[in-house]
Amino acid sequence: MKFNYSYEKKKFDEEWEKLEIEYRQAGMTEKAIMEIRNFDWNSFKLRRTEALHTQEFLEENNAQEIGDGSNEIMLLHKFGDKFLTVEDDLDYHSRYWWIEELDTPNFILKIKSLSDEELELLDLKVFRGLSLKEIANFKGIPYRTIKYKFARIKKLLK
Repeated sequence: MKFNYSYEKKKFDEEWEKLEIEYRQAGMTEKAIMEIRNFDWNSFKLRRTEALHTQEFLEENNAQEIGDGSNEIMLLHKFGDKFLTVEDDLDYHSRYWWIEELDTPNFILKIKSLSDEELELLDLKVFRGLSLKEIANFKGIPYRTIKYKFARIKKLLK
């Protein structure tokens, strides 16, 4: 991305000259106008930082000849293996969105090996914050059975 600071700053200042007049005519206080201007200025600086630190993958001017004679984007050549993704064949349960948020592959496989009933119990305990007694009442199952099932779940997840 390219960013011509002088040109963009000039556009920013011109736009803000108009906005300040408009805001004053609308009856806004100087403090409120300055807060909005500061917010816009911070957004301007963020756009500039992003532009300075972003390199397009598909721009032809970034393509360079590499050792084997082919043209390839240098960033893609250098970091391409970091962009590869691997999908497994296990089904995702939309109800259990949190499984997809986990970042430890072995733990994910352990979670996915749980039965639907075990996943539901885990979801009720961890994400809905129910106690074992509340889960037993909710499911209509004796407390000792729930306690046993959670012991089994803990054992499977270790």
